[in-house]
Amino acid sequence: MQENKVKVETIASKYGHVSRVSVCCNETETEVIGEIHVSTHRRGHIRGHIDVEIIYPDGTMQVKETFKYHNRGGKSRFTPFSIKVPIVVPEGCTIRIIHDDTSDSDFL
Repeated sequence: MQENKVKVETIASKYGHVSRVSVCCNETETEVIGEIHVSTHRRGHIRGHIDVEIIYPDGTMQVKETFKYHNRGGKSRFTPFSIKVPIVVPEGCTIRIIHDDTSDSDFL
């Protein structure tokens, strides 16, 4: 996989924020890897899910996907994630990663 020249934008929620993001592309998909950190000094389950938006340079949104992540357990302050979006994101686009603190039961 090669690194693509895209802008990464993250939006936090009340319960978590996204950090340490990297983006890689191959011929068929784009992979976004990062971590969700709990917003307080507590440890444990980080409620919610991730929304990923691909925004083209002209401002149009081409893709919006929602992904659930797996929490590491009760003693951790962060949870890693890996998301594969089924398109190759062209250079100059913005990948917006939003931590949405809506509960998983609201998401289903």
